[in-house]
Amino acid sequence: MGNNNPLRARFLAECRTLGILPDPTFLALLDPTTLQQDTDEKPITSSRSRSLSPSRRRPDTTTSTTNPAAAETVLRLSGHAIDRKSLRALCRVLESDSYFKTIVLADAYLGDDGTVAVCNALKSNSSVIRLDLRGNNIQRDGAMAVAELIKANSTIEELVLEWNSIGLWETSVHALGDALAINATLRHLDLRNNKLSPAGMDALCSGMRTNSSLMSLDVRWNNAGHTGGMAMASLFQFNTTLTCLETVGNDLSESVIRLIDTALDRNARSLAAARDAVRLHDAMASATAAHADLASDLRERLRGKDAELESLRTKLATVRGNMADERARADELQRQVDRGANERESMTAALRDLRAALDAASGDRSTADRAHRAASTDLSRRLVELESQLTVTTTERDALADQLRVAREDADRRRERERRTAAEHLESIDAERLAAEDRITAVERAKDIEMTRAAAAVHRKLQEAEEELADRERELREARVNADERRRALEKKVEEAEDRARSSESARVRQLDGDLVAMRAVRDAAMRDVDRLTIALAAAARDAETHATKAAQEKAVSGEVQRSLSAQLAVAQAEVTDMRLKMRDEVDRAAQATADAQVLYAERERARADRRDAQREVDRLREDVRRLEAGEEKRRRGELDRLKELESAFGSYIHGAIKSSGDTNANDRRAGGGSSGAGM
Repeated sequence: MGNNNPLRARFLAECRTLGILPDPTFLALLDPTTLQQDTDEKPITSSRSRSLSPSRRRPDTTTSTTNPAAAETVLRLSGHAIDRKSLRALCRVLESDSYFKTIVLADAYLGDDGTVAVCNALKSNSSVIRLDLRGNNIQRDGAMAVAELIKANSTIEELVLEWNSIGLWETSVHALGDALAINATLRHLDLRNNKLSPAGMDALCSGMRTNSSLMSLDVRWNNAGHTGGMAMASLFQFNTTLTCLETVGNDLSESVIRLIDTALDRNARSLAAARDAVRLHDAMASATAAHADLASDLRERLRGKDAELESLRTKLATVRGNMADERARADELQRQVDRGANERESMTAALRDLRAALDAASGDRSTADRAHRAASTDLSRRLVELESQLTVTTTERDALADQLRVAREDADRRRERERRTAAEHLESIDAERLAAEDRITAVERAKDIEMTRAAAAVHRKLQEAEEELADRERELREARVNADERRRALEKKVEEAEDRARSSESARVRQLDGDLVAMRAVRDAAMRDVDRLTIALAAAARDAETHATKAAQEKAVSGEVQRSLSAQLAVAQAEVTDMRLKMRDEVDRAAQATADAQVLYAERERARADRRDAQREVDRLREDVRRLEAGEEKRRRGELDRLKELESAFGSYIHGAIKSSGDTNANDRRAGGGSSGAGM
């Protein structure tokens, strides 16, 4: 424990508070090194008795002495007499102690007063798990205090009460049974060598009928007898959690021991079956959750593919917008070409007008030579200007026409190429999306159908197994009920036979005793009569002659009395012989009842065999479920691999299509730039 044990300091503080001078001997027991040495050397549980059989041997719940952390939580004061003042201070410390998990006060000479003090202190304690009070001469008051402790405390799991005298008072055993009826934390209870009578055992078992926490009960070396054994056997009709019951040294018959063993095995199997059912339910829940996660993952991936398709559609809309811009620019160039053509036509019209004026001026050349020359010069100048303007306009028109033609051809080629590319890309994307959606839908549908079928098959098999198990259990219950009824009938018959035999025997014994008393009275009276007759005969001897006739008569009466007594004795012997024959008949009937009980036990064995067959069938069904789950897991992995391959192929295709579209657009832009440079 080292210096971390606060017990000694708190004990001294309580002694100062109570004004008690601590006992040096007890104070030495609280030394940390002494407690550590005790903890390392002495185990908690007692080894005075041996278990009945390995199947009912109690599991080891003691604190390991090889673990220092566990050893530090043991307060061991066994084998030391604790004075009342020191015990009072110690109990004040234990009321609020949270350090010790195990308290060992075995053979501490506590008696009833010390036990009451310890139990009252531990009512409010919430850290002690194991309490050892064996060998403390606990009687009525101490047992009542222990019962109150069991009712109030909610942390103690192991209680050792070996080598006490609790069973001497029925009120204490009844209180202990009532406490067990409402306790929900006690797991192990040791009541060895407590002088429990058959009535006390019945009271204890009656209280345990509603207990759902106690798993191990040790009642070895008590006085339960056949009645107490039957009470322990009938306990299992209500209790399904008790899996260990030690009964050595209680004078139980083999049939009762077999009944108890059968009930313990049933409780153990029921507990194991409940644990298996919980594990199977957890496995089914995890498989359902895994399937739901897989479906959610597939839906999430489908949403991702839809998002990618929407992105491609957005890109296609952007390409279409760019094509509309190109069309707008081509229309603007067409309008510019149209304006140039209109200007050329206007200039051509002006030239025609000028030529007409020139022709008119040439016709009037003879009349106005100077005006002609001047006009000719002016017209020539204007003609040269107009021709130069016409040349420039023609050049610009041709250039614009070439640009327009190149732009139109380039726009047409780009528009046609982009239209074909976009249409093909959109068609391929739509086809891939539809194919992917169809495949995903088919995979999900097939997966759902397969999972539904597998789950339906599993549930159907489980339902059939459960129905079959329920039928087997119902048949087993019916057989058990019939067997119990037959057993109760046989027991009732045996008890009635025993009661009749005992009552008839008692009546006959009482009658024989009465007859014997009567015969003794008659014999005594006869002896008195004989004495009187002897006296009379002595008197008659002196007066033989006068009383000879009377003496003969008295002698005859005495012979008659003796014959009557002999006849009554013969009748009594005949009645005794008849009673012995009747007792033999009762013994034969009891042997027949025992044979019927053995037949009942054989039927129970067959019922147990049927239950084992049902359990093997359940195990086979569980194995089928595990194989189905393994196959389902394999198919799920295959579907995931195929889905990953499909996703990879679809991503590679989309990536190649986007890259090809980007390369085509870049080539078109480079080709358009080169054509524009050549036109300029």
